[in-house]
Amino acid sequence: MPARKADITCLEQMLIKKEDISNVVLVGDKGYLSDFNKEWFKQCWNITFITPYRSNQKKKNTKKEKELLRKRKIIETVIGQLKDHLKLDHLRARNYETIELRISNIILTYIFGVYFNKKYHRNPLNLKSILT
Repeated sequence: MPARKADITCLEQMLIKKEDISNVVLVGDKGYLSDFNKEWFKQCWNITFITPYRSNQKKKNTKKEKELLRKRKIIETVIGQLKDHLKLDHLRARNYETIELRISNIILTYIFGVYFNKKYHRNPLNLKSILT
């Protein structure tokens, strides 16, 4: 989600519907940076929020938090590639079976692209060179 004030409200609504969520670590962007938000989620739902601190702040992320934030960047890259290059958000299907088939084909294509790049010793996430 982009950093907007309404994201906190959206997250709260999702958490209210899911009562069995606890002892979870969420990795968010700078929109969730507020110490108040972090403490509130910790007290209400026992959820730990990890966000990247800005360079001008006194607080710094631990090594484990930095590792999780790096993985978040990879996940964001994969989602962006699925949406931009493989048009995952424009399926235009009439029923659930067709949606399921198209999503599986897109994911299979993506996995093949990553495999192809790894086989030829390229960056696995550099799919643009294969698709163009």
